[in-house]
Amino acid sequence: MTTAASAVTRYAGGERAVRFLEKALPAPCEPRTLNRAARDHMANNPGFALDVALTSPRWLATGWAYEITSLDVHAAHDHATQAAEALGWAQGTRARIRGIVTGDHSPGMFVRQVPGRAHSSL
Repeated sequence: MTTAASAVTRYAGGERAVRFLEKALPAPCEPRTLNRAARDHMANNPGFALDVALTSPRWLATGWAYEITSLDVHAAHDHATQAAEALGWAQGTRARIRGIVTGDHSPGMFVRQVPGRAHSSL
């Protein structure tokens, strides 16, 4: 995984994006907030959106969140896939998502159990 500073520097995210990633990557963060940030920055900063979108399922897979639904898992997957395609990194991103899903330690292994499009492309 890229470091927060290098990811934002490479994709011209700006100081606000650096502060967001520095807080979101190493410490637990609400996955829905990460999903919204990925969605909102998709067009102007796909590198930032990709890093944030991959952080969301990582926290979901550790069981860090409340009242998670399959929509949260699908949103993270969809945003990560869209950003990776924009950057030409689809194959590597699929491998990273597979690793996150395989390492699922959420209650009931929820992230791994979500059926449908989130894991069908892996």
